[in-house]
Amino acid sequence: MTRFLAATTLGWSALDVIVDPTLNPNDPLSLIAISRVHNDVSKETDMDRAAVAADLEEQGYSQEAIMVAMGFKFPRKLFRLRAFRELPEAIFAIAAQHPHKVSAAFADILKSAVAELGADKATLLAEELIANNLSKENLIGRIKTERRKIADKPMRAIKERARLIHFSDTQAGDLRLMRYPNSDEKRVKLDILLPKAVAKNLFAEIENLIQRMNAE
Repeated sequence: MTRFLAATTLGWSALDVIVDPTLNPNDPLSLIAISRVHNDVSKETDMDRAAVAADLEEQGYSQEAIMVAMGFKFPRKLFRLRAFRELPEAIFAIAAQHPHKVSAAFADILKSAVAELGADKATLLAEELIANNLSKENLIGRIKTERRKIADKPMRAIKERARLIHFSDTQAGDLRLMRYPNSDEKRVKLDILLPKAVAKNLFAEIENLIQRMNAE
């Protein structure tokens, strides 16, 4: 199609071609194999190859037959091409806009980022990949950094019980009982605004309660 469009632009009415009569036009594997030979001189991307592999798989061809037709010696390459199909739409769109940068290896790394960090964070990393022209090693390093941030982030407390506190018919604060996921411990939080004398008396009462609790 590229050669046809170029010829049309130049005003040519015909193109010289070489026809191989041994090729079966109804055999996709043969056509892919010969196309691969001719495309070695052009910049075919992994996204192009992924689309071809997906089409052949949908037609029911075996993994071995597809590998032979596409010139792959090891199945790892084919597995990586499948990563494009498993990317969220937002990341796939970024890859489609930059196919010469986002190879199958990058797609595979971004797929793992989605699994580890979630789609939103992985999308931001895909944008960073393009903006900063990250290498595969740099991208993996960024994923590790984000993973450490998640691991070091304290778990968010969940409010289990709460009671509003009123003083002189005005809401003065609240008392909360908080729990943390995967923990048997709970936290009591008191936040209240009182006149000075009342606040001192309440503080003294709480101190007495804590002393009795320590004595038990």
